[in-house]
Amino acid sequence: MGEKDDRFYFDADIAEPLVLVKKKLRSGLEYDADASPEKTALKCLKQISERFDGNVYLLTASQASGSRSKIRIKKGLFWGEKELRNLPARHWEVDVADGVSRIVSLVDLKGFSFDEGEGILLNWVFSLIVLSPLDIDALGDHVKEWIATGSESILAYDYSAVAKSLAFLDSVAALRYFPADNGRRETLLAVGNRSFVDKTVLKCLDT
Repeated sequence: MGEKDDRFYFDADIAEPLVLVKKKLRSGLEYDADASPEKTALKCLKQISERFDGNVYLLTASQASGSRSKIRIKKGLFWGEKELRNLPARHWEVDVADGVSRIVSLVDLKGFSFDEGEGILLNWVFSLIVLSPLDIDALGDHVKEWIATGSESILAYDYSAVAKSLAFLDSVAALRYFPADNGRRETLLAVGNRSFVDKTVLKCLDT
């Protein structure tokens, strides 16, 4: 399907030094035959976290933007997710329009069981899995710039901004998970500097 298909998975121009890799997983039939397809997908993410020699993070944004509020940021995005709520994390309110913000959380998944949280980790619209040796504060300085603003703020992420950032960060890769749907296979997408993806990330994606 080429470039048009690539833009479905990551809506930005991808050029050197970046590379976009799609790891095809289960077919629609295989996915639908699984009684717990999301739990199986979490096992795939767990395998990646065990293979990657570095830090594995969940970056997720609130599904709705709203007025700034101390109550909003205190409640956060993991009110019903006990394990995620207790992991090391950084939380921000990112201004996306005049007087309107989106809550963003960056969570260190070290020690996470991957037995729960599929509604957040596997959400291809609002969540990314990020692989990097950077610590949570160093990475956080960059990912705050990935949030869509202005007329594009209906979307969680500005993928052109993500691509620009990843081109500068030679040891960071962003992963997106897509379930099997509309004739497309279940897919794990990785975007990052070619050398980092080829030498490090692809080894973690082998299933």
